[in-house]
Amino acid sequence: MPVAPSHEKKPFALYNRSALPDSTGTIEGAAGVWFYKREPDGLYILFQKRSKNVHNAGFYDMTAGGHIDAGEEASPISVAIREAKEEVGVSLAPEELDFLVSYISGDRYIFVYASDRTGKSDQFSLDEYEVESLKWVKVSELETFAEQHAKKPLRENPLHLPALKFYFSALESDGNL
Repeated sequence: MPVAPSHEKKPFALYNRSALPDSTGTIEGAAGVWFYKREPDGLYILFQKRSKNVHNAGFYDMTAGGHIDAGEEASPISVAIREAKEEVGVSLAPEELDFLVSYISGDRYIFVYASDRTGKSDQFSLDEYEVESLKWVKVSELETFAEQHAKKPLRENPLHLPALKFYFSALESDGNL
């Protein structure tokens, strides 16, 4: 059986409502990344299915993501890079990430990035404690898939999925932004 990551019990970095790190703030910092790839029949994005060991078990979420730990000298982009390595075994450089959106969801300030995996290996090394499986979903099927399978905070956030759909639809229609 997989063992819980050692960082699980650490407190998280706090932000104020202006998205600035603030030890007196009340909003936890988090960051994540969506992988996407172009195929002859369209653009696909990669969802992760959460394992039974973690919150939102059995539901789909962004490719990789996690909290910014308290005291961690890290920018949101470096946390997205760290989480991609920890959760799906992919090493990324900052220039491989495009900023997508940031927003407050409940008690979390979330920074979201996208990374093009077109022509790159689909061999991933999953952190089995957190990730059960991965699934490529065609952008044209994003809304239906998310409504049926995505975790509630992702489904119901008024910014995340619309920003995702806008970004990837624009990318699909003209090849770049």
